[in-house]
Amino acid sequence: MKKKSYISIILSILIGLSINFCIAIPGIRANQEIPTIFSQELKLNSTYVYNVTEFGGDLNWLGFNYTSKYNVSTNSGGKIQMNFTGFYDKNPDDIFNAFGSPMPYMNVEFIRKDLNTLISNHTFYNVSNGEVAFNMLLGYNAFQSGFLIPLNNLTGLKELALAQDSGFMTGIITIKENDNVLLFDFKQDTGFQNTSLIYDKHTGLLVSANTELTPITNPLGYKLEFVLTNYIFIPFRKIRYR
Repeated sequence: MKKKSYISIILSILIGLSINFCIAIPGIRANQEIPTIFSQELKLNSTYVYNVTEFGGDLNWLGFNYTSKYNVSTNSGGKIQMNFTGFYDKNPDDIFNAFGSPMPYMNVEFIRKDLNTLISNHTFYNVSNGEVAFNMLLGYNAFQSGFLIPLNNLTGLKELALAQDSGFMTGIITIKENDNVLLFDFKQDTGFQNTSLIYDKHTGLLVSANTELTPITNPLGYKLEFVLTNYIFIPFRKIRYR
């Protein structure tokens, strides 16, 4: 296993702007109990809204059969909205994902900001966390963590994350945490993928993502950066390294 290098991350207190538009995700919502491996503090019938601070490149959403579903888009100033639809068995075709069942499923809506107007671009209905992670690059190798991580075994979760520094996508993995958040950072040795994900340790919910494939000037490039609204980041004062 490669040595984990220090990465310099400065997190200042960020307070999300209140939501002042009327776009809502229609469709099924979760009305079931939360499995014990996930936080019981989750609000299943809430819509989580993320401010997009950067987007570029191509996001051609694929199913697990690699058939294109939609070439989706957002932009800086746009939004990504997500609500949970339930917890179900893992898709049997999600074969490269180390996370198992039960897996969260969700609706995910991409919203663009055009001429100061927020316009819905597309909504994916009742898609698994694995499918979301694979398409949005919210994970690396078999650690496809997506919008929600289990909190029942944080030691095992961090070991799983660190174990993904081998295989065809070798890289440097760094984990940082304080009492409130848990950060996973992956830098591929080739420089092709760089992914940094921050999760709330009380709910397991993704609160910030900065992920990319190659420079945006490359035709195969992709860049997405967003942060959960109305969430306050506590700076890393007491950082524990793994």
